Amino acid sequence: MLAQAVADSLGKQLIIWNIKSTTKAQDGLYMYDTIQRLYDGQFGEEGVNDIARYIKLGKLGEAFESEEQVVLLIDEIDKADLEFPNDLLWELDQMEFYIHETKRTVKAKHRPIVIITSNAEKELPDHSCADVSSITLIFRIRR
Repeated sequence: MLAQAVADSLGKQLIIWNIKSTTKAQDGLYMYDTIQRLYDGQFGEEGVNDIARYIKLGKLGEAFESEEQVVLLIDEIDKADLEFPNDLLWELDQMEFYIHETKRTVKAKHRPIVIITSNAEKELPDHSCADVSSITLIFRIRR
């Protein structure tokens, strides 16, 4: 509710990244759909050689590519692997990431307002959020 209230009060779009136990940091950046590319190749689809067609941005990627600043809710971060928060530190601090398949760097057009929630299902290292100095706003909420 806090993330929605922040987005509403600032007139910003809210992007929600719901974290599950199987979520990897990479999922928030982008996914390369090799299965769809293989399928298209088998059935003679045009443009199968254009790998960029098969890159789908994740929620963090969407936030970086947005034409306007957004509020990004990373919800229940403690459900993921213990290293998950640390795996995102570079991207959140630098506000960019590299897509290996297309050799393209995605740079944030606007710094998103990041809100991170935790259900305290497991302890997160204190440094996992504290080391990110360039984020507009981080909340660590325990429900």
